[in-house]
Amino acid sequence: MTSYTDEVARIKNGVLEALGTRTSVDDVGRVAVSLLLAQPSEEGASLKPLSPTQHTLFGNGLQVVVSSLLDAALEEGTPAMEYKLSSAAKVPSLRLLLDASLSLAPQGVTHGGIPAALLEQVFDSLTVAECEVPFAYLEERLSDFKQPAVRARAALTLQRACNLLIHRLSKSQNSLFAGQLLIFLAKLLPLMERSGVNLQGAFHTENSTPVEDVAEGALDSLGKTVDAEFYGTFWSLQAAFSNPPQAGIEWSETARAVKIVLERLKKDPVTLTEAASGSSISAKYLSGSRLLSLQLRDATFRRHFLVQCLILFQFLEAPHAAKQAWPVLKGRQIEELKALQESVYESLASVPERGPEFAATIRQLLLDESSWAAWKQASCPKEAFERPAAAPPAAAKTTDPLGPPFKRRKPSRDAVFGVTLGTEELDRLWNLTEDNLSGLAAEDRGGFKTVSQLMEPVLEEMTDPEAPSLSKSTMYSWRTLRMVARVNLRAFVASVQAKGDLQVAARIMYPNRCPEPAGAGTASSGEAQEGGKQEDVEMAEASAAPVASPSAGGGLAASDAGDGEEGRSDADAGLLGAVAEGEAGPETASEDGQIGGGRGPRGDEADSPRTGPSGDERAGSGSPAPGSQAASGEDPSGPAGDAEMEP
Repeated sequence: MTSYTDEVARIKNGVLEALGTRTSVDDVGRVAVSLLLAQPSEEGASLKPLSPTQHTLFGNGLQVVVSSLLDAALEEGTPAMEYKLSSAAKVPSLRLLLDASLSLAPQGVTHGGIPAALLEQVFDSLTVAECEVPFAYLEERLSDFKQPAVRARAALTLQRACNLLIHRLSKSQNSLFAGQLLIFLAKLLPLMERSGVNLQGAFHTENSTPVEDVAEGALDSLGKTVDAEFYGTFWSLQAAFSNPPQAGIEWSETARAVKIVLERLKKDPVTLTEAASGSSISAKYLSGSRLLSLQLRDATFRRHFLVQCLILFQFLEAPHAAKQAWPVLKGRQIEELKALQESVYESLASVPERGPEFAATIRQLLLDESSWAAWKQASCPKEAFERPAAAPPAAAKTTDPLGPPFKRRKPSRDAVFGVTLGTEELDRLWNLTEDNLSGLAAEDRGGFKTVSQLMEPVLEEMTDPEAPSLSKSTMYSWRTLRMVARVNLRAFVASVQAKGDLQVAARIMYPNRCPEPAGAGTASSGEAQEGGKQEDVEMAEASAAPVASPSAGGGLAASDAGDGEEGRSDADAGLLGAVAEGEAGPETASEDGQIGGGRGPRGDEADSPRTGPSGDERAGSGSPAPGSQAASGEDPSGPAGDAEMEP
């Protein structure tokens, strides 16, 4: 009689040989099962189901094969899910083995616990970063694992494997992967799954909150004396939040502490709203005595504390079937709890911003949570989700031939493209464009604005003193100047020199629409526009005018060297300086043309018509005189030009 070890070794060798020579999933599975049944594998013949003993032997043999593949992939330095036993193989060996074991379950030959156990072994053998690849395979085969014949034996194994993997993940670095695992379990397990019941009623009491010993006369971050008694009372409530049954036993002390904190919150106004503090999430707040006075003024911190109180009150108010020994509040205690609950909701609604909406949302969420918990405690009855048959519409056609005929609801007037979703607002949104492609091709997609659209509020501000001031807003100026730099470089530089004042750029770009500045004299807007055009002509002529060529030693003329030393290491700073100096005279305007054509952002064609070849095309052309460069259309800027600009 063959020993158990010999049988496992025979299955291992046969499966490895099949993985190296076969490419079909069915062929590999047929060969593996035939090793147990001791019968030849015939094409098209149905396989017999394995006995319980054969199931165990088959599963152990495949696990040995998985271990061999993982070791071979590690020695070769290849990812486990990409390793191939032979160079001629088209499919990675481990993927082929998993597919073969998964294909046998719907046929009734094996059960779904075998492929799930193999995946669990793969997860346990790989690092967290390497587990993302087999998990991607698991997501691809979700529909196969959801088949009744597979899920019946694979669900618990996959749930255990995913939970163990989640415990290995870092909350700060692998939060996305953890969310993907939870979403996969939600898709795999049915709605009536009782895995989240928490029948034992366990609480995480190991996470304690440290409390300092406040010295007498200690000062907080605001320079005020720390209230040591209130500090200890406030942070003592964290023990009640982490262990609600204990809070029920010591209800009088818990209620007294909550009342003290609520009275303090009424006295201390909120000075830092959520919009100002940002949308960052803190896993655990610091409990230092110097910080409490500032934390109480933070809207986010205050909301977190009040929501914790509401969760605790809901637990103490509802009966629980998990632990009969848990305390139950009665009589006056329930009345006191309800009064405190309403006080907490009032305090929550008073927190800016949108306090009433936030409080109403929390109230509804807790109501839904209580309904879900009651459904779980009732053993997840299916009747709760069975929708009763809908009554026929009032105007539906009846058996009476003389009755009123059925009338369809008229489509909304906004359904111009025939899409009706039941409400006018949804009809309007879905009929803005004919299809998604035309919506993407539209000029105004609701997000990106043109320069004229961004400058329009600035022009209104210049003509209407009561209009909101945006020209000196740092954020708005930054967004607008990014667009201005693409179309009019002269306006961009002038605005930057004016510390981002958009009115300066508006006077250059739209002289006819801007009022005259105070003390501007009698010059008309037409003359200003003519002066701007004349200045552009002078700058264009200056770019073509010859300038003294660099000396043989590689230096510049005295005037050019003085103008070019500033910001040569920074391309953007050099560009702004050169363009700004271009308004002073022809020599520096030529310098502007060289630098602007080399690396600066594309300017307005009317303002900078001197764009030359790129720096790569000029790198090997040497350093000809500026006069010859203007004639040939070349530009001395670029790598070669920069090398000769050092005085």
